Formats: sequence, C-alpha cells, structure tokens
Amino acid sequence: MKRKRRTRARAGLEHFRTPLVCWLQLLGLSLGPSLCLAAGDEAAPTCLSDKEVQYLQDAEHFGGFVLGDLAFPLIKKALVARDVEGLKAFFAPGFQGKTFDPQGGAPTERSFASFRVWREGLDALQSRTRDEFVAELLRFRDELETVKTAGVKVIRMSPEKHGDLTGTWAGSLKIFLGGKTKSGKV
Repeated sequence: MKRKRRTRARAGLEHFRTPLVCWLQLLGLSLGPSLCLAAGDEAAPTCLSDKEVQYLQDAEHFGGFVLGDLAFPLIKKALVARDVEGLKAFFAPGFQGKTFDPQGGAPTERSFASFRVWREGLDALQSRTRDEFVAELLRFRDELETVKTAGVKVIRMSPEKHGDLTGTWAGSLKIFLGGKTKSGKV
C-alpha cells in the first residue's frame, strides 16, 4: 500500500515538471529543452526553444536594465528639474504616445492632499506627439512646488515586430510624481 502512494505522488510531481521547467526558462534559468521532455507526458505544453529563451532574455535586458537602470533615472532627473530639452532627448522625433485626459479620472479631496485616479480601459486616452507628451509631463510637474518622490516604471514593453530588438518598441509606463503643492498639500 505504501508503494502505491509513492507511485501516485511521483506521478503527481511528473505532471508539474514540464510547466515548472518552462516557467524557469521564462525567468531566464534556461535548463535546456531536454528537461522539458523528462516528464514523458506527450500532452504537456511545448517549452520554449533556446532561441526563444535568448530572445526573451534580450528583451528583458532592454526593458529592465537599459530602460530601468540607465534611461529612467535620467528621465526622472530631467522631469524633476523641468528640463524640456532633456526630456525630449529620450523620445524619438516621431514618438506617438497617449496620456489620460487631465480632466478625466476620479478626483478625491482630502484635507492633506488631492488625488486623481485614472483607470486603463475606463478613462479616455488622448494621443500625444513627443512635444505634447513632454508638455503634459511638465504640466503635472508644475503642479508641485517641491518634489519628494518621482520615478518611471515599465508596465509593458515589447518590440512592435517580434524578433526586431533594434526597431520600434511599444509599451506602457507608469510615471509618478509626489511632493507638495504651492498650497502645501501633498
């Protein structure tokens, strides 16, 4: 009876091995395609090839390191300093972006702060050229007399054409600013 339980337990683990190996490959821990076949389950999902894993690692390197560690701190610095030309330098002349309608969203007033929350899919987006996008960022910046916190984070980022890491990329960013207004609110 103990032997049957072990067999069932092993069969249960085998069921999860292939998806687990695929998940580890997505995390950049490529274990090679041979491990994907180790479970022996012909109905299991196909794992990524080494070429696909390398592509994901390269794309993640661009989004995480090149943007996150190198470019975004400079964008933050330019935004806090109100550096129009510095901000424009990060966006291609043909840049097309979208921002939420500044009059949209749900406003909330508190004694210490004013908030406006926009929700993707529910609140209207407005198309912006590079100059309009930078002007909109600076409009938000100008609402604050002093900036206590600021940053840029990648929400989603990928090449418009799969496999073309040097071409045009599309994605969404979270740009945030926090500080005190001229009236002393946060």
